[in-house]
Amino acid sequence: MKKNLLLLRHAEAVAYAAGKTDHQRPLTPRGTQQAYTMSELLHTQGFVPDLVYSSNAQRTTSTAEIFAQKLNYPTKNIIFDPSIYETTLEVMLDAINKTAPQHQNVLMIGHNPTISYLTEYLTGQSVAGLPNCGVASIMFEVAEWAHVSADTGVLAWLKHP
Repeated sequence: MKKNLLLLRHAEAVAYAAGKTDHQRPLTPRGTQQAYTMSELLHTQGFVPDLVYSSNAQRTTSTAEIFAQKLNYPTKNIIFDPSIYETTLEVMLDAINKTAPQHQNVLMIGHNPTISYLTEYLTGQSVAGLPNCGVASIMFEVAEWAHVSADTGVLAWLKHP
């Protein structure tokens, strides 16, 4: 049984916002456009997520909400996971491994460098750092997400705005 994991780096955010923490950085107008462009691409390719995970940082929540809207995924069902913010590859892999087996198409929205490291770890291929709103589609021939580990995925495609 195939599983499809889309790893997405958040869209472009304001570099520094006066009086705001890194966690509170909003998307730039360009970042908002990137999210609309890439979510439209996934929509035209027929991608329909069963589950959406996102960091709870403002730039990732905004990116996730744009993608959910375009992909007809209820925003109330997005899992905004604080552990995905400033995290390690192991924490993200643990979230993937704990995903219920009935989910076939999972979208995970996070931050560099971890999102790029995870792509490389799962596929054994270098992606040289996903740019803002870059997305990697990884296919797995596993029955359960618990079986996803190093080099078990195939990088189906890599796209960015």
